[in-house]
Amino acid sequence: ADLPPATRRVLEVAAVLGTSFDDDLLARVVGIDTAAVAFALADGRRAGLLEPEDGGRHRFGHDSLRELFAGELQEAPKRRWHQKAAEVLAEVREPTADQIYACALHFASGESDRSPGPACHAARKAGEVAVDRFDDETALRFFDTARGLAGRARLPLDTAFHRKVGEANLRIGSLDESLRSFEAALESVQDPIGRASILGRLAWVRRARSEPEQALTALGQAFEELGSHMPDGEEP
Repeated sequence: ADLPPATRRVLEVAAVLGTSFDDDLLARVVGIDTAAVAFALADGRRAGLLEPEDGGRHRFGHDSLRELFAGELQEAPKRRWHQKAAEVLAEVREPTADQIYACALHFASGESDRSPGPACHAARKAGEVAVDRFDDETALRFFDTARGLAGRARLPLDTAFHRKVGEANLRIGSLDESLRSFEAALESVQDPIGRASILGRLAWVRRARSEPEQALTALGQAFEELGSHMPDGEEP
């Protein structure tokens, strides 16, 4: 389509945001007022490239159109736009789950070498949301991204991170990974209640691995952390 240069630029950035995108987010990422974005979007609708959606959104008529506009961007500018989108989404005070996911994904596709700390935080937050939604495979992908970014930024991963990874792996049956994660969590916690809780999860993993003796040992250690003794005949 024969589009004005300003409209083409807006649509290129929209393509970075996705097949469906929020008009206000697009304006903030591009850095122009909403009226100018609305004018560009109207151009896109007239050209048959965009369709309006409810809630102040638009979508490309077909994903191939989005790919066409995204493909017109060189890799470096594309990464800059992903980075800008991530930074804008990171400022949302009460983000939805979809916005949290999008923030993490844009950081991952952006200039993460420039800001590995915020990118790590976004990936971890997205993983935590996914765990809470029982979308464990998605959660583990985000956690893997967070772990890699944490290593590059030399950021420590705390007990809560390892516990979340352990739970997600346990729920999908990746027992070896779950065991390693809970053991890492145990190494980083000092308070007795926290240690007892993690030992209880380790007992559960050991039982799932058909290791009853190790499961009973872990459960006994959990009671000891609480200053008690495991009742006779107790099973994990």
